[in-house]
Amino acid sequence: MSLNYKLISIFIFIFSIFLHVNNTSAATGPGEISEIKEKVYYNVTPEKPSIGDEIQIEAEMYGTNISDTEFTWKINNKVFKSGTGINKINFVLSEKTKVDLSIVTNVGVNIEKSFDFDPKKIILIWESKTYTPPFYKGKSFYTPESSLILNAINLDQDNPLTNTYNNYKWSVDGNVKGDVSGVGYSSYLYQGDMLKREPLFRVTLSGVNSYKDKQNNKNNTYTNEAALRVQTLDTEIISYEKSPLLGVLFNKTIKNQYKLNKSETTIVSYPMYYGISSSLSMIYSWYINDVKINNISNELSFKKKKDNELSKLSLTIKNIKSILQTRDALYIIDTNR
Repeated sequence: MSLNYKLISIFIFIFSIFLHVNNTSAATGPGEISEIKEKVYYNVTPEKPSIGDEIQIEAEMYGTNISDTEFTWKINNKVFKSGTGINKINFVLSEKTKVDLSIVTNVGVNIEKSFDFDPKKIILIWESKTYTPPFYKGKSFYTPESSLILNAINLDQDNPLTNTYNNYKWSVDGNVKGDVSGVGYSSYLYQGDMLKREPLFRVTLSGVNSYKDKQNNKNNTYTNEAALRVQTLDTEIISYEKSPLLGVLFNKTIKNQYKLNKSETTIVSYPMYYGISSSLSMIYSWYINDVKINNISNELSFKKKKDNELSKLSLTIKNIKSILQTRDALYIIDTNR
């Protein structure tokens, strides 16, 4: 009997400890501790922005309902956005910028946070040395085995386009190009290879500003860095109709399905984004219904033989100096009325 009594006493003692621990954790859990409840995490992208980049700042809160929380965003001491639930902003970085965030929860807890952005003052501008047809208003893209010209511009100088006292160090995919680096080497010519890679270019600029620090009576030295990855695209073929009176109709391209509603027409085709300076240096091969036509120019004239007929017109444009710069185009000639 005494043994059973002791066992019962031990059980009651353990059970009371369990109840005490359980009640304590329920009263002091994460939902009731302000330090945990009001924990805020901030996401900033990109982490190291340059001038012209769009920055996104987002505040994430755990334990507090964002829709019941007041957010006030200031950019350079001016209110940018303010309101309930506005936990994210986007803006374009154009100068040295300070962002201040004030958060007030529904229970009156105040949280302050600041973000400082000192953007890179050097930018990279690229130009592809590939062919585009006359009156083409778009950008000339980079393709395999073509060349690129990159220009580094330091926006922190009084005249960023004429300063020649900077030292430039160029690298491609991490490999320093010492033979094209040095004082005044603000431009870099890159020759692409057969591999369809997208090179990562990086330039490190160091030098002396043209103006002096008046307080210390000495020139300001600086070091800036910029990186750029250029996308590699494929060559293309673009075709237009040629009118006997108006010439080539550059305002309207020919699609894959071409409606021939006249007795005779002429099609003119151009190589797009080939590493050439003139379209005359290309090899043109025309086929009608898979039969090769004796024509080596970029123009082909043909007549409509009968109505309600579909014909296949294909073209191959080849650059003999480049293995990868060959392209095919297919057009269905429809004479249905």
